[in-house]
Amino acid sequence: MFGLGSVSVYGESLLESSERVIARHADKKLIYSAGQNDVATVRIREKEKFWSPTNLVLSSVWLGATAADVDSTFRVLKRCASCYEANPIVAPLLKRGPALTWTVITGVTLADVELAHELRRSDHKTLRIIGWAVPIVATGLHTWAAIHNHQLIK
Repeated sequence: MFGLGSVSVYGESLLESSERVIARHADKKLIYSAGQNDVATVRIREKEKFWSPTNLVLSSVWLGATAADVDSTFRVLKRCASCYEANPIVAPLLKRGPALTWTVITGVTLADVELAHELRRSDHKTLRIIGWAVPIVATGLHTWAAIHNHQLIK
């Protein structure tokens, strides 16, 4: 953090309702905020790069949970004649075989990874929150499904 008279510049990730963007350059924004005692602050917010460590970890965990879910689903369907896929969107894919299922599921998940990343780069606080919530919730659901499937195999 460094000061320029009554103006201070520092990195932060969320805009508050009283703030506004006054300049943009590449992936950086200069954000103006009127503070207490009429002291204005200006800060720089850098947008997250796609290959940032945060995005790589979040995406890897999400893809890993999805892979564990798909793999465990195929194992259950192979070993249990009375078991079936409860998701009506994925069920037709499973009947067409592993190659198509893996291709479609991986493609959709990668598209979701990119969409969530773009949401986290948004200027709107709500969209940034959604950009964090979607991968976290999806990872949790896929993890739960994989654990449930492994319990069925036992």
